[in-house]
Parts: sequence; structure tokens; C-alpha cells
Amino acid sequence: MKKNGSVKMVGRFATIALGLIAATTGISGSAEAAGDYGSKIFSVNDPFFLASDSNGRFSAQVSYGSGNPVAFSFVLSPPLIAIATSPMNCTSWQYRNGSPTGASDNHNPIPAGYYWHWTFPTNWIGYNYEASGNCNFKVNQGGVAGTANVRFVFRYVVGDGGLGFTANKQAETGSAFTSSVTITQ
Repeated sequence: MKKNGSVKMVGRFATIALGLIAATTGISGSAEAAGDYGSKIFSVNDPFFLASDSNGRFSAQVSYGSGNPVAFSFVLSPPLIAIATSPMNCTSWQYRNGSPTGASDNHNPIPAGYYWHWTFPTNWIGYNYEASGNCNFKVNQGGVAGTANVRFVFRYVVGDGGLGFTANKQAETGSAFTSSVTITQ
């Protein structure tokens, strides 16, 4: 599991640019940790989620009724936007209890500063869900070109909602949202 805001550098670009990127953008170095990400358990009284790290800002909101759609958004951090040299391609997927649901969203090409938003329309009450995705784009830092891949994972449960059901899991320790950046040459 990658720690929030981590960066994994690959190849010769890592040696050249890691110090430059960390110093000028505030992006932290790679870090590994054991354990689970945790989950956000939504409820009628708590239908929102917001998280920010050095890679961007993520939000989620459930609307109870007719499938309990969950709307999401993600926007890159200003330091990543500053080193982007191309539009980005972004894709997200939904999983329920570890299996793909078939729901996905794909936006490309979009500007690096685009406020990416999408909705997964069906979220059954009490099930473990994951919204995961990535954005790829070209970067240049200090004259060194590469390709960035920003990945994120958000784990959640649509809880009771006042409809007489309860979530079949408790909130886990850790953060419900994590992201990481890998830059390759």
C-alpha cells in the first residue's frame, strides 16, 4: 500500500529528478506501509467525503434513493499541474466486494488542471466498494521529460441511509483515500 501523497520514481529519471521534484513541488518520496486503507462509511447524516494530499484533491458524495449514486471528483495539485506538458488521460473503475462491477469512467484528453468528475450510479447499501483510477500525462521538471501516472484508491460503504439497513462492516483504521505518483522516463 502506498502512503498518501507518495511518489515512486522509475528508471534514470528517478535519479535526476527526485530531488528536483521533492524540492520544488512538495511531493514526498516513496513510502510503504502495511495494513488496509480503511473505508468511509456514508450515512444520511454524513454523505460527503473530502481528502487532499500532495497529488490532488478528491471528493465523493452519496445521494440516497434510486440506486444510491455516488458522485466523485478529482483535480491534480498545483505542483503537478505546473510540471505537466500534455493533456491527461483519466480512467476510474468500481469494485464491489473485490469484484469489478463493470462501471467505469474515462476522460481523455483533458487539460491537466481539469476538475474531473463522474458518478457510479449503483451502490448497494452495506457492501464494500472501491473507486480506483489513474491519470497519465507528460511532464517536464528542470529539463527532464517523463510520464506521470497518478493513481488513487477510495474505499467506501453506503451505510444505513435511514432506510432500515446497516452497513455489514465497521470502519477500518487508516485513510479511506490514498494516492501515489509514479514518473518514468
